[in-house]
Amino acid sequence: MIAEKTQDYFSRYPQLRTLFFFDEQKEYAETIEQLSVSGVQLVKWEDNPFTLKVRLTDELKNEKVLLYLPMKHPSNQDEYHNFPLMGLLIANKELNLDDSGTVLEEFGLGRHQKALVERYMSELKYGGVKEVCKPILTSQKLTE
Repeated sequence: MIAEKTQDYFSRYPQLRTLFFFDEQKEYAETIEQLSVSGVQLVKWEDNPFTLKVRLTDELKNEKVLLYLPMKHPSNQDEYHNFPLMGLLIANKELNLDDSGTVLEEFGLGRHQKALVERYMSELKYGGVKEVCKPILTSQKLTE
């Protein structure tokens, strides 16, 4: 599943260079160890932000990279400011394995809207419902 979704992201976004994969519970750690995706370099976070940033912006600048981070995604202002790769995260994409993450990606919604999307996911899984709701499924309009 991770390999297929990774390939899908790099196919849909040909300019994409780094695909971030946050895994706070480390539930995919074993899968990552054995993961092989054609044309994609797997890089793991090892609490080395400066070295990693230099590597991503220099050595791997022309490569497609899946960056595995066994940590929580930054979720508030302080965490965003303290995340050393925030600029790269904003400039790239995040791998979402769940349906709500796919909806966030599809409609360009923010992470802060994920809980709301999850609440209505049973309806949003249908293409017709998404089409009807499309005018309000924007980062500016989707609110409680």
